[in-house]
Amino acid sequence: MSIDLNLSVYITLTRILLAPALVIATMYGYPVPILLAIFLIAALTDWMDGACARLMNQVTAFGAFLDPIADKVLFFASFLSIVMVTGDVYLAVMGSMMLARELIVTFMRVYNNSHALSVSLIAKYKTGFQFAAIGYLFLAVAYPSWWPYNVGVILFFISLILSVASMLQYIKRVTYA
Repeated sequence: MSIDLNLSVYITLTRILLAPALVIATMYGYPVPILLAIFLIAALTDWMDGACARLMNQVTAFGAFLDPIADKVLFFASFLSIVMVTGDVYLAVMGSMMLARELIVTFMRVYNNSHALSVSLIAKYKTGFQFAAIGYLFLAVAYPSWWPYNVGVILFFISLILSVASMLQYIKRVTYA
């Protein structure tokens, strides 16, 4: 696989760079609206890189390889940030279970050649719900009178269910391949 750098890959790399910026901003106690802004910009790049690659006909094997890695890096960083901000043990447990799923699926991808395990539709929904839940939770912490916190926890729980479902789907695909 050659490393083809184009606009869509640079957008993906921006997501990877914004992830540690989010954690650092959290550690330094930046206001939650700033954390939300960093997260939203990073999450927006998940849509932008794919749209850019398709519109500009810049879909590459390297971009397809890098995009799910960028998603995982952003999820890990934003999960860590939201748990640091809220101190919510339930989020920490659910997020840890999702992190375990990511490690298992990543191992399966490496062990079984990444081309054999393309991203499933359930996994795309999982990523969408993860980002929606984390964005909502940042909103709920920043503006509690407008955004009920428990809705964010429910969204996070739905993303956990989707995480388990997509992992089981990957296991089935590997087992019966």
